[in-house]
Amino acid sequence: MNDAQEPWGEDPKPRRKLPMFWLFAIAIAGIVALLIWRFPTALDAQGGWANLVYLLAFLILIAGGFFHKGIRARQILQYSMIWIGFAGVVGLGYAYRFELATVKDRVLGELIPGAGVRTAGGEIQFRADASGHYVVEALIDGTSVRFLVDTGASDVVLSPRDAERIGYDITRLDFSRQYRTANGIVKGAPINLPSVRVGPIHIPNVAGSVNGAPLDASLLGMSFLERLTSYRVENGTLILRQ
Repeated sequence: MNDAQEPWGEDPKPRRKLPMFWLFAIAIAGIVALLIWRFPTALDAQGGWANLVYLLAFLILIAGGFFHKGIRARQILQYSMIWIGFAGVVGLGYAYRFELATVKDRVLGELIPGAGVRTAGGEIQFRADASGHYVVEALIDGTSVRFLVDTGASDVVLSPRDAERIGYDITRLDFSRQYRTANGIVKGAPINLPSVRVGPIHIPNVAGSVNGAPLDASLLGMSFLERLTSYRVENGTLILRQ
C-alpha cells in the first residue's frame, strides 16, 4: 500500500516559459531601440536602415541555431561559418557590383558580339566578326533587331522580315524611294523609327526605310550614326558614343 498521499483536486497546469530564442530577440530589439534613441542620427546615412535590417536578420538567424534543440555545438559552428561565408560573398558582390557588371558585359560581348561591351565613359564597343563586319543588336521601339553597320547606307534599312516583326504591314507601305547600292537600284519604303536603342545609347525619331527586296540583315546606316557624338574604329573595334 502506498503511503504517499495524493493531493486533492487537479494538478495545477505548469506555467509556459517564454523560449530562450524569443527572449534573445526581445533583448536585441531593446538594445537597438536604446541605441536609436541615444544616437538618433546614426542611421541617417544612405543605406543605414537597410544595413541595420540585414545585420539584425543575420544575427537572429545565427542565434536561432544556438537555441534549436538537438543541434550540437560543432554543428552550430559549421552552420555559422557557412552563413558568415555566404554573407561575405554577398557583401563582396555588392561592393564590386560595378566591376562585376563590366566583366559581365565583356563576357557577353565576346560570346555574343552584337551585344557589345559598355565602357565607363558611356561608350559601347563592338568587335568585328570573322568576315570583318560589325554586327549590332539594337532595340527598335522595344523589338530586338540584329543590324549590320553600313556607313554607305543613308538610312536605317530594315529587311521586310524585320519590319514585320516590329509591326509594320509591308503591304501598305509606299515603296517609292530609290536607293543606289552595289547591286544596282533598289526600292524602299520610307518610315520613321520612333526609337533606336543600342546599349546605353538611345536615339528617338530616326529616319529609316523598309527594303523592297529580302536582305540577309538589316542595315544600321547614317541616319543613326550621324546622330551620335562620335563613331570610330580602333584596332578592329567599332566604338559608338552618344
